[in-house]
Amino acid sequence: MKRIAFTLILFLVAHFAFGQEISSTQKEIGLAFYGFDSFGLVYRTGTPTRLWRFNNSFILGSNQNQKSDDTHRTDQSFGVSLSVGREFRKSIHEKVQFRSGFDFSFSFSHQKFTQDDLTPNNNDSGYEWTTWRPGINAVVGVNYLLGDRMQIGFEILPGIGYTMGSRTDYQYFINNGEKVKSDLSGFNVNFSNSALVTFVIKL
Repeated sequence: MKRIAFTLILFLVAHFAFGQEISSTQKEIGLAFYGFDSFGLVYRTGTPTRLWRFNNSFILGSNQNQKSDDTHRTDQSFGVSLSVGREFRKSIHEKVQFRSGFDFSFSFSHQKFTQDDLTPNNNDSGYEWTTWRPGINAVVGVNYLLGDRMQIGFEILPGIGYTMGSRTDYQYFINNGEKVKSDLSGFNVNFSNSALVTFVIKL
């Protein structure tokens, strides 16, 4: 419920913030799917050929707790991303629109894994990492119109970003069990695994 409330507040703020400045003649809202491991909401407002776009996605995380006679494992992960951009459309067929544009984005990811050795060896291990990533990406795609109000969209989002974050590892029999921290910062270029599918209705 907290994720849904956060998303709705985001889109309401975006609507009132930009609604007064844009001569809006079209508003859209719908669902977005990034592959099979994340989903989110999309909101667009503007003219039929030029729209502001607001995307929000959640990575389907995990919260697993497994216990056996000799080990106890926990695995927790979560991620969220937000983006704001501009989209331009051109009709290339009665039911098909070509789309191009750009997004500014920000994402957050976190994972923590622990493995407790319940045997006399006591070889406990685990890791934890957290990253933040601002970035910018291009938007290239098409819309297929399903009647007057519904449409399905396909996009590719090649982009570049800068990751900031760190990872901490530990294992009982390595470095006397002391935690080892590593830097995950660096630039990232993404041309694969960036497809987006949207199902949208006009308000």
